[in-house]
Amino acid sequence: MNASYQGKRRSGWRIWILSVVGIASLLALPIARSSAQDATPTAVLSSDPANCITDPISTDHMSELLATPVATPDWPVSDGGVVVLPTGVPSDDAELTAVASTIEQLWSCNNARNKGAVYALFTDEAIQETIGFTEAGSWDAADLRADVAAALTPGEPRTQEEWAKIDAIVSATTYSDGQVGVLILNSDPLVADGDQVLDYFRFVITDGIAKVSAVVLDPYDLTSGYGFEKAA
Repeated sequence: MNASYQGKRRSGWRIWILSVVGIASLLALPIARSSAQDATPTAVLSSDPANCITDPISTDHMSELLATPVATPDWPVSDGGVVVLPTGVPSDDAELTAVASTIEQLWSCNNARNKGAVYALFTDEAIQETIGFTEAGSWDAADLRADVAAALTPGEPRTQEEWAKIDAIVSATTYSDGQVGVLILNSDPLVADGDQVLDYFRFVITDGIAKVSAVVLDPYDLTSGYGFEKAA
């Protein structure tokens, strides 16, 4: 099969089209973490909501991004239906440090229910490609901004029993363009019955700061009804 990876991403909240529900759902996204060759000990990275220190993205900027139509990214898949991820070389210590810091903030701010902080850790392009409009449609700018403002308002932090957790950084690969792809084993008691899942996050690093440039959920999962498909 030479089709793209659009089909799986179009199920459930993974359609990633703007709505209050869509924005809230992405914040339930379990965050995966990866390290170079061996899985990084989970004790190294914290998902404690008290550690969320990222300044949130502004409502105006988020609204502008979401109102700008972009194409849905296509990921190639193998004949067996598995997403074909790019190849590269093992990431170095500096790259791993930058990526690990952002992963920790992603999970901590997710558990803090601070959507604005989570999205501030994404590039503009990643926001547009994950939850931006991908089809033509009519909408009102004032209504859009109001919806975004409501969705970005922080909620009550999760209790410790509800924390999404980073279970292992499985791998980290640096590509020819300097971006870093990581496979993160993670679990979230509030998503998909707490199934442990392996997700792919790609990061771009600028001046030592890593931001999410792409996400592929369960790239190797071929089991129907498993993991995030339960949330569809």
